[in-house]
Amino acid sequence: MKKFTLLPLLLAFFCSAPLAAEEAGDTLFHYRGRAIALSDSAEEVRIRLYDSAGVAQEPYYESRYRTGGKRERTWHLDDTFDYPFADIIAPKKRRVHHRFDPHWGGIGFGFCTTVGTAVGGLNGPEGVSPSMGRSFEIFWNIFSLHIPLNRRNLGLVSGFGIDWRNYRMDGIYRFVKHNVDFGVEAYPEDAFVKFSRLKTFDLTVPLLLEYQSVASRGKFFISAGGVLNFKTHASLLTRYELEGKKIKETAEDLHQNPVTVDIMGMVGYNHLAAYVKYSPFHICQTRYAPEMQSLSAGVVFLY
Repeated sequence: MKKFTLLPLLLAFFCSAPLAAEEAGDTLFHYRGRAIALSDSAEEVRIRLYDSAGVAQEPYYESRYRTGGKRERTWHLDDTFDYPFADIIAPKKRRVHHRFDPHWGGIGFGFCTTVGTAVGGLNGPEGVSPSMGRSFEIFWNIFSLHIPLNRRNLGLVSGFGIDWRNYRMDGIYRFVKHNVDFGVEAYPEDAFVKFSRLKTFDLTVPLLLEYQSVASRGKFFISAGGVLNFKTHASLLTRYELEGKKIKETAEDLHQNPVTVDIMGMVGYNHLAAYVKYSPFHICQTRYAPEMQSLSAGVVFLY
């Protein structure tokens, strides 16, 4: 069956006419209402597919060939789903990507702090003041989805991930929970301070607009937008020593805001990016907790 199928293609190929001026040097032949343009040069062989109206079609093909006695294979997929560690499963050197390749999936590490904190009331005399150098954010952007807005360098990016943030205070104040609310208070007199921290865990869904540089073949990119956070857990932990005894204070049920939004910006090249995130929403409900908005910055290792 393959011989009979290839026969009309070969006949059409040898009978084809040159392409128009914008395809100068290429060869064009028609098959089943479509036009196939073949461009052959010393560097590459390129195949383009057009419908009956002359509109270029996104390709979906697989090719097998031999080079230096070794069998090679490449494929082109116009997909919109990116799964974790795809480049390990299908290395980039053996596949041709679609033109818009989103930058979201990966593992990120950064430093975080709180802003927009009030002084007095639940916040104590000095307000909430985490040490940004010792407060960490770790997240895993598990997979991404995207919608190209053009064929080359602009698209919308979404996906799913998880985010863990640890806000740590090393000064003379600590987080303390009283019944249903919690705030910031000074340590007992003569206490040897270790740390007091607030930990949160989120499920994240982004919606980012991403621009990619054509000159860098999409490796250099800038993206910005919002990240929806479903805050599923928050807890407190304080450690200090008093009169020779090790004290450990813990608390949960902190009335965290169940849904918040981070404003996020990223700039990167290939598999490495820098990011900044700021949330105009409070981490916890201010009826029960201090006024705290999250700010973080760091790097993302993209796969």
